[in-house]
Amino acid sequence: MIKYSIIATSFNDASSIDTYMKSIMDFEIQPEELVIVDGGSKDNTRDEILKYSDQVNFDIVAVFDGVRRNISEGYNAAIKKCREEWILITGIGNSYNPTYVNNLIQALENTEADMAYGPFIGNNVNGFSKIYNKAFLKGNRPFDYGQASNRGVLIRKNVFEKCGYFYEHFVYAGEDSEYYSRVKNYNIKSIYTKKAVVSWDPPTNLQQAMKKTRVNAIADLQLMDLKKLVLKDLLLYMYALAIIAGAIVSPMISMLGVLALYIYAVYKIKCCNILSVILWVYNLYYTGYQHFMQRKYAAKEFRSNLTERSE
Repeated sequence: MIKYSIIATSFNDASSIDTYMKSIMDFEIQPEELVIVDGGSKDNTRDEILKYSDQVNFDIVAVFDGVRRNISEGYNAAIKKCREEWILITGIGNSYNPTYVNNLIQALENTEADMAYGPFIGNNVNGFSKIYNKAFLKGNRPFDYGQASNRGVLIRKNVFEKCGYFYEHFVYAGEDSEYYSRVKNYNIKSIYTKKAVVSWDPPTNLQQAMKKTRVNAIADLQLMDLKKLVLKDLLLYMYALAIIAGAIVSPMISMLGVLALYIYAVYKIKCCNILSVILWVYNLYYTGYQHFMQRKYAAKEFRSNLTERSE
């Protein structure tokens, strides 16, 4: 049986600790240790975590030294402290069912894979989150996005020795997309199982959704080909202008343009809910706007370069 460590990072997560810890405590296969590295919390996250020390049958290693760390720095510090060969990378704010680890381990059996991951779905916390989940999580059904994320992946520790650690110079987001793309470049074998589902708490209002979009736009600027990104945004806004111009010439032309955009959105999000489609289209254009507003993060010092860096 695989023995494993769990890692997570924290930052002012006191209100989310109970849900997270109860998920871990309910795992049918318990970890040997839980390593949490904090990024400089100002609330009582540390106390909320340590109150579980006497309630679990595994070690809790909590690093709360006041150092301001980003997510990558926290994960890297946690990985280096793990004593087990296998590491389950998790995120506070997510929840996991009791058989989650079992499903990942079963997927790895009789394979040469060095990592296993599953899909994630959104919790329908309120009406807005339900619309959001359908818009951005493929109708909120389990879906393989083609690579792992730090919401939940079981990975051998030696993968980090082969491929390097998480890139620490990103701002806010992008560390897992960059890392698991790099892992693919090293031909590390991974396996996907639809049984290992992570539940995630999505934005519950438009303000939270817009904040997340801004963060994702910064990640785009750090990860994507800038010429292609600019071209995509220009085409999007030219299409919008064409719809507006078409309305002046003929309302029918404009309506056809809107219908085509609706059909495209339904195809992309795998859902025809009108409110989810509207939110997705709005987000598409707001993302383009944020690419422009956050353009300073396209500077070389913020960007990933897989061809020049191995860690």
